[in-house]
Amino acid sequence: MNLGGRPVIREVCCAFAPGWTHIIGPNGAGKSTWVRALAGLLPLDGGSVRLNGRCLESMGALERAQWIAYVPQRLEAVPELDVLEFVSQGTYAWGMRGAVPAQRVQRAAAALRMLGIAHLARRRLHTLSG
Repeated sequence: MNLGGRPVIREVCCAFAPGWTHIIGPNGAGKSTWVRALAGLLPLDGGSVRLNGRCLESMGALERAQWIAYVPQRLEAVPELDVLEFVSQGTYAWGMRGAVPAQRVQRAAAALRMLGIAHLARRRLHTLSG
């Protein structure tokens, strides 16, 4: 994969088990670029990303969103949202797009409780550290 005309990632082959995956490396190693490519946000120069045996490129954005969530460190586009509002956006891909907003917020609040961060629910995104 090239970024700005410079090769940044070559020949990666991996599989992830269900659950959390951590990608660790020094600044500038290509971690964010790799994750953005995995999420389908950057085009690949070659090869493919497969998700449950299917090529990521064959999936529409809504189907990809049911499997992949990407939250960049900086969210300049949505600084006025609070954490609960932001997390509730994730319910859209799971068929709750027609749901009453209160139902979406309840689902998001449950996710925050499960992660042990319910105390951050009303904090604005721009007030949180990276």
